[in-house]
Amino acid sequence: MTYDRSALRMVSLGAAMICCAVAVPAIATRDIIAVRSEMNQFKRELRPNVFLLLSQKLFSSIHRYVHILCSVEQTANASLYGPFQVSHQTIM
Repeated sequence: MTYDRSALRMVSLGAAMICCAVAVPAIATRDIIAVRSEMNQFKRELRPNVFLLLSQKLFSSIHRYVHILCSVEQTANASLYGPFQVSHQTIM
């Protein structure tokens, strides 16, 4: 049985995108819950730097998710247009 290499790449890319679509919201939800608990903890002590601290943590979380999505996009582009692309060939 032979498989088209580009079809295999598309299947693996689809699987990676599904994994990221499931993992990224789960991680984001976990971080949002952590930030909310910290906000509730600091509500009692109204320090001037509390909101700065929380905004920095949210920014770092958002930055991490953008980095994950960019790396998935780069992987997708590399697998579709990269140097290892072999067109019109099949593998056994």
